[in-house]
Amino acid sequence: MNKRHLLVVSFTLLMGSLFLLSSCSKKGSIAAAREHMAKKEYGFAGENYRKVYSSTKKKDEKIESANTAAFCYWKMNDMKNAESWYRKAIKVDPKNAENQYMLAKTLKNNGKYSEAIIEFNNYLKLSNEKGAEVERMKQGCENALKWKNDKTRYQVENVKALNTRWEDFAPQWFKKDQLYFTSDREKGVSSTAYGWTTNSYTDLYAVTFKVDKKNPNNITYQLPALVDKKVLNGELNDGVVAFDARFITDDAPGVRKRISQRAVQDIGSVGGSSFIQTLQGKAVALFKDFGYRRIGIGCHLENQICAMNGLHSAGNTFTIVEGAGVPRLDVVGYN
Repeated sequence: MNKRHLLVVSFTLLMGSLFLLSSCSKKGSIAAAREHMAKKEYGFAGENYRKVYSSTKKKDEKIESANTAAFCYWKMNDMKNAESWYRKAIKVDPKNAENQYMLAKTLKNNGKYSEAIIEFNNYLKLSNEKGAEVERMKQGCENALKWKNDKTRYQVENVKALNTRWEDFAPQWFKKDQLYFTSDREKGVSSTAYGWTTNSYTDLYAVTFKVDKKNPNNITYQLPALVDKKVLNGELNDGVVAFDARFITDDAPGVRKRISQRAVQDIGSVGGSSFIQTLQGKAVALFKDFGYRRIGIGCHLENQICAMNGLHSAGNTFTIVEGAGVPRLDVVGYN
């Protein structure tokens, strides 16, 4: 046997092993966190940044870890952890206005409206770059605090037969007795974790329900089941791709129907209306609010295209707000 040849082969194998080890960053390292972040694997990136934050003594790595971990949880829609990590990020990087702004938004999403207003004001002490947006969000928080005490005709309940601790969303009626929805719950088609959330990939589920004729509020749901694996559900993310959503005001006699100037602007922007920048828009600015008869807006989503509609349509236009009284204002949208 040629000993020199054997030595060369052994040396080559050793160098190959070292190369493979060097190309895979150690779990819990700043390099591993950055690699996952570059791939938008926010769940894995967040886990690694948490470990770096706890172990590193370098100030720049501490700041990066806190900032990016908070951002990862925000992208994962994990607002509880996002709030916690934005507080950590502000602690190690107190002059970072973006973190201050994001903390306020996270508190707002968590329903902590009074705290959110305080943090929005703290942001304005650092920067006025998003001043107009911040003032609008503060107004939203103040409105929410008032609305929480208002009486309502609606009661929102958790449908425990359908909801899980994972992400369940995008419900869509199908036929007369079925509901389709999207979920990343366990035991789906794929056994691989999705790097963005570290949950499973999303799948399309169907559930059959039965409404009690004597008591329509009493609805019985069967166990949700995966829709045909071979046709609709695959190894990657799948979900509801079409729906019809429509919202219209109730025709309640005796109720004063007024809409604010700000609401007109917001509705106009959703419907693609550009009148706010026109001469008519300048006239709108002269009035605080307007009377209306009806408000309606809808969307038919199919093939990733949302076709908007309203109370009634004509060609590529549709009426969103049907005015009443003087001054009369109609809001028309365009597709």
